[in-house]
Amino acid sequence: MTDVAPVKAVQEANGIPFPLGSRIWQAGWKLLFVDFGRYQADPAQSDTWNRGAYLVQGIAHCGACHTPCNVLGAERTDHAGAAIERWIAPALTEHNESAIPWTADDFASYLDTGATSHQGVAAGPMLPVVHAGLRQLSDTDFRPLASIWKILAQARRTSGSCCRPCGSLGGSCAWRRRSAGGCRSGPSC
Repeated sequence: MTDVAPVKAVQEANGIPFPLGSRIWQAGWKLLFVDFGRYQADPAQSDTWNRGAYLVQGIAHCGACHTPCNVLGAERTDHAGAAIERWIAPALTEHNESAIPWTADDFASYLDTGATSHQGVAAGPMLPVVHAGLRQLSDTDFRPLASIWKILAQARRTSGSCCRPCGSLGGSCAWRRRSAGGCRSGPSC
């Protein structure tokens, strides 16, 4: 850094409008939405699964992009999919709309190389996550991440669900059939 010439620049004023720039509001937001607790391992799950869950909820923070937020910016439903930077971060749960369900091997390949044969390639905001972040994980951390999504993919296959609630219809009992693309009444296909 000693070879870089200093730059003379005027510091820009804070662009956050009053009262949002006040720290008291940030403290209130934290009281409402921040979970200050530590990760608690699920004794019903394996050590591998618990390691994966710890990574997903902590350092990998998958929910930051793959979880929709409420009007105040707090995460609502874990990994249910969300819009981010004009891209759609798909659901990482049984509600994923992929035509071919993800397997643990699909997730492992995607997180390692950024591509799978059935689900496509990493692009947009996910590209640096894969190529500059997750690829640096060791196998002892990499496999547990894939195991989490394997459990969720199995839940989708064993539940027999081929439908998901239509978000645009609010609380009504309407479901969208994946193959037909339309909504109909009823809790199942």
